Amino acid sequence: MTEPLKIAYLFTTFPAPTEIFLQREIRALRDFPVELQIFSLWGGKTKQFEGLSVRRFSKWTVPTLLWLIPLWLARNPGAFREPALFLLKGKFSSFLNLGENLLGWCFALIHAGHFRKSPPDIFHAPWATTPAAAAQMLTRLTGIPYSMGAHAYDLFENGGDGLLAEKIKEARFIHTTTQTARSRIIQKGADPGKIALIHSGIEQPMGDKIPRAPRSPLRILSVGRLIEKKGYFRQLDIYSALRETGVPFCARIAGQGPLENKIRQRIQDLDLSGSISLLGHLDYSEIQAQYHWADLLIFTGIIAESGDRDGMPNVILEAMAAGVPVVAAASGGVSEAIDNGRNGFLVAGDEDYEWVEIIRRLMEDDALYKSISREGQMWVQTKCNARDNARLLFQRFQEALLPPDA
Repeated sequence: MTEPLKIAYLFTTFPAPTEIFLQREIRALRDFPVELQIFSLWGGKTKQFEGLSVRRFSKWTVPTLLWLIPLWLARNPGAFREPALFLLKGKFSSFLNLGENLLGWCFALIHAGHFRKSPPDIFHAPWATTPAAAAQMLTRLTGIPYSMGAHAYDLFENGGDGLLAEKIKEARFIHTTTQTARSRIIQKGADPGKIALIHSGIEQPMGDKIPRAPRSPLRILSVGRLIEKKGYFRQLDIYSALRETGVPFCARIAGQGPLENKIRQRIQDLDLSGSISLLGHLDYSEIQAQYHWADLLIFTGIIAESGDRDGMPNVILEAMAAGVPVVAAASGGVSEAIDNGRNGFLVAGDEDYEWVEIIRRLMEDDALYKSISREGQMWVQTKCNARDNARLLFQRFQEALLPPDA
């Protein structure tokens, strides 16, 4: 019998409420011959995830660096060259990015001894920031290879991670979920053959959506953190235009974040308090209930001033799986999921009337609504089946461990 593949997953935080797609990835991989070790490098509220141990990085171990740094420096001075240049030349894209990489290196130096004694077959870092910093350093200290993910924030925020090119070069493969991200990774110097473009996985669709008749007032849902790149102020302008053109609606915004107070104030300024509810953070089961409530999902993502943007937002895939038609801004990787007018709608311009017209059609046209709902579910079933996509990822892990000439 073939031995299970031992994969050490290095997360920034696990489980993170905004990274449900990574929880699905772990869940689906368990259907294959793998032995998963999960590490959460920054906090986390649980020590177990569906029967798997989640090992959290303890801040109380940091003082051990006083003797571990000299120890590893003596053993492998070359491993410290790149981090030293990173610090001396200020290659980090922001002070947050500096902290992300420092955290990853600290974890690696403290845990390298453990991994030398009990080695996995491969380290996997789902993000190019803290997790990949840890994985890259661990590879240099232990000789165990690593792979990594790179998706959106870690590629675009302030130009992306400061050591992105170096991490990509040394990784056995890079997993991403959109063509937009793939192009960015190639731009950073990656061999296209090293990139595994595998969409985020969704479990089974939630059943056929039975459209309300009539859909008035129209129930509109938006899900996401209350941050700049989600484009919520643009969204509020659309709601204002709906009211001005006589489209009856009620909207719910699920999520929390630093812009909450400003969004709340803007709602009051537009006199929309009676039509829009801010739900705050909801867990996934509560979000599923909102999909059942909603007539459509609206996504108004933009490119933030920092350059950050969404890849393929999982809320779009989840809504499509639930049979909820999606109306979305044509940004990031959204157009890779939505075939405009077939399984959803894309809006490329900034004019409110474009949004209003599409939303009105979905409210009034039952045949269109049912067609968009059905085609959205079919696309997700074909492209985003969690188990099928986990199989593709598992195969990449296997290939990453083959000899170079195999």
